[in-house]
Amino acid sequence: LEAEAAARAEAEADLAALRVSHEMLSGEHATLLASHEGVSARAEALAASEAELKAGVVARDEQLQLAAANVEEAHRELIELRKASSAATLSARYDEQLQLLREQAAARAAADAAALA
Repeated sequence: LEAEAAARAEAEADLAALRVSHEMLSGEHATLLASHEGVSARAEALAASEAELKAGVVARDEQLQLAAANVEEAHRELIELRKASSAATLSARYDEQLQLLREQAAARAAADAAALA
């Protein structure tokens, strides 16, 4: 009878230890779950940021292609002006085109700076 009581007491002590261990593991699980949720939220935010950056790069690429086409067109116009204009007229038109390109570049730089801010 004493052996049975000792075995029962040992089983109850083991059960109590298991309950304490279960509570500790449950707490750790809750902590890990909260950490996982935080990491998942940061990953989603990074994915959204990456998507925005990719869209910005695509838009910037389109702008650069348009700017390159504008420069090419200005170059063609300059060649035509050289053929048909006097040196003074050519210089004035060249200065106008150069100023226009500088203004466009400044506007694009300001847009880039605003996009990065």
